[in-house]
Amino acid sequence: IGYEGGNSGVCPSHNLVEAFDMRDGTPFDWNNPEHRNKALEPSERDPRLAQTVLMNGQTFKDKVVESFIGGMNGLPKEGASPTSYYLRKHLKEATDLTTGSATSYQHIWPLFRYAEVLLNYAEAMVNAYGDINRTTANCAMSALEAVNAVRGRTGVKMPPLPGNLSATDFLKRVKNERRVELAFEGHRFWDLRRWKELDESKDIYAVKITKNGDEISYKKATLESRTIEDKLYFYPIANTELFKNGNLKQNPGWN
Repeated sequence: IGYEGGNSGVCPSHNLVEAFDMRDGTPFDWNNPEHRNKALEPSERDPRLAQTVLMNGQTFKDKVVESFIGGMNGLPKEGASPTSYYLRKHLKEATDLTTGSATSYQHIWPLFRYAEVLLNYAEAMVNAYGDINRTTANCAMSALEAVNAVRGRTGVKMPPLPGNLSATDFLKRVKNERRVELAFEGHRFWDLRRWKELDESKDIYAVKITKNGDEISYKKATLESRTIEDKLYFYPIANTELFKNGNLKQNPGWN
């Protein structure tokens, strides 16, 4: 799609795009007209959005992304992203995307980063003590300091979270921070299960982009609605294991 015949693969959802804050640190709100008008403007959003997602109007490989309907990278072209977004994270821009080409560049896949250490620590501290500013003799960094170290890192420099947040509100921000900082690093699938918040992934949204002359409009649309059941928090036990042990009981809902 516009890049040596490449097609879409992993396509970020609009849900994820909404998770990134405004540049001033305010949580993004699609229902806020001012936010909505700046939704796809990288300079107005958390810098990590443009580092993670390719959006309409951005430049990639010396070409402007056209994910609007009828654009170079948009529907109804075969293989175009159904969400209007493409994955930017992990990809070196100099990689040759031509099928069968040899290249010295490779995709980047981090297994474990210091940012995850800090976010794990922040979540554990606030759950343990219920105080975002609490430190101990063995834990000299507070939960708030840990999260703000991630937000303030080189290449991001987002405003720090305020120190007067309640533990509940702070934990909500920590969860969102994990979503944007660790996007496409294999965490979200497990985070939603351990938090028992699978309802967050029930409705998957796309944005439909239309262009009329120089006028571009965006419309949020439901792409997919999933059925969420409690049994999804546990895997079914394989029949081979049940046959071996008559005392073993199948997890609820998988009978």
